[in-house]
Amino acid sequence: MTGAGMNAEYGGDEVERYRGRLNRDPLTDGRSELRAFLCEAARLLIRFVKFRIDDARQATATVYELMKSLRVDLEIGLHLGNHPKTSAAPSPQEPDPVDNAVREVERAAENIREKGGVIGLPDGILQRQIEQAACEFPDDPELAAMGKKIAFEQLKDTTNLPSPPGIALKIMKLADDPNASIQQAVDVIKNDPAISARIMKYANSAFVGLQRPAKSVEEAVRPLGYRTLKSLILAFSLVSGSRKGGCPAFDYEEYWTECAARAATARYLFTLKRRSCDPDTAFAAGLLCQIGRLAFATAIPKEYAELLACAGSDDPKHLLSLEHHTLRIDHNELAGEMMAEWGLPEFFWQAVLYQSEPDNEQFLPPGTLERDLARALFLTELIWTAMKEPGKPINDAMKEAIKDRAEKIGIAREDCPEVYNTIIDHWKDLGVMIEVKTFPVEPWLEAVG
Repeated sequence: MTGAGMNAEYGGDEVERYRGRLNRDPLTDGRSELRAFLCEAARLLIRFVKFRIDDARQATATVYELMKSLRVDLEIGLHLGNHPKTSAAPSPQEPDPVDNAVREVERAAENIREKGGVIGLPDGILQRQIEQAACEFPDDPELAAMGKKIAFEQLKDTTNLPSPPGIALKIMKLADDPNASIQQAVDVIKNDPAISARIMKYANSAFVGLQRPAKSVEEAVRPLGYRTLKSLILAFSLVSGSRKGGCPAFDYEEYWTECAARAATARYLFTLKRRSCDPDTAFAAGLLCQIGRLAFATAIPKEYAELLACAGSDDPKHLLSLEHHTLRIDHNELAGEMMAEWGLPEFFWQAVLYQSEPDNEQFLPPGTLERDLARALFLTELIWTAMKEPGKPINDAMKEAIKDRAEKIGIAREDCPEVYNTIIDHWKDLGVMIEVKTFPVEPWLEAVG
């Protein structure tokens, strides 16, 4: 891309749009306009990072163009009398807020230039302004997205987020290589006895139901294909390495018990309907869909323990809301960011990201793979909620909720009792397979007559 072309696409249009907005809207408060100025400049900086623009010098020049244009409008508004509160020039003893703002954005632009156009978000005044603006204007989607990005970068900086171990990284690399053969994956898996055993147990389990038992790793792996194998190996390897941790309020054992239930549920739902998602991919999605909670407990154990203590209830929406308010990113959003960075398919992490709002047509268009999977993941939550009270029968309200959601993925209401009871059996089989605790669950019994 040429410098002129980039400037027109990423610079000039942005400048004119923001200038037009500032010219149309009367200035009401110098402080809020200054914050808007910082945020607009920061948005452009983040776009440079996002698109990995190679021409760092041109990127920096475009930032300066935006800053100068915005500064002209701001100076007119702040210092030349557009508003009585801000018409007076700053006292010589007080720093000019516009100059301060420009200097901060210039530093960020210079940082981009020095690092070849690819950097993380700055962690100085500019970042704090974005964070503050995101709190003050919670309905602004761009500010919210920037706040989440900052929060994710800060969590990454702890270096404690769960990450794929060696075998998973090798399989993921092979999966992304169009010339890699399935035999190469088999050779990698054979070198890890624990993962080999899990893959064999999975392939030969009753709920996978191969026509004939797999007698070797090769026979277990070949029917899966690379896309599914990539997700499965990642899921199994994380199960092996994350059984305990330092967050006292986080129940690691119960977490994996829940994940096993979600995985068994997701797989069976797609076994029944054979919709757009294959059952093995659905299984991996169910096993990983709550990884954001584990990531919080691992990366910031003390802070997350305090948050869990405040949450105090079993309402998943309350926990998501509290995470968002306290940490600026919730566990679904964190899981989506992590999965995207791991290179999992977009439909996979999009489904996880929006699993709590699966009917949102803006992000999950009807008929798409991610919508089907997100709806199934939402149903896994309802089924786990019904299962997790040992010795208590499922109540009528929960039965109706499950039937309503099951209908949305093509499962008849009258089939729900049998589906639920089969999932319980599959969950117990899976618990033995991956060595997580299960417990007795009352079957779904429908009243006769």
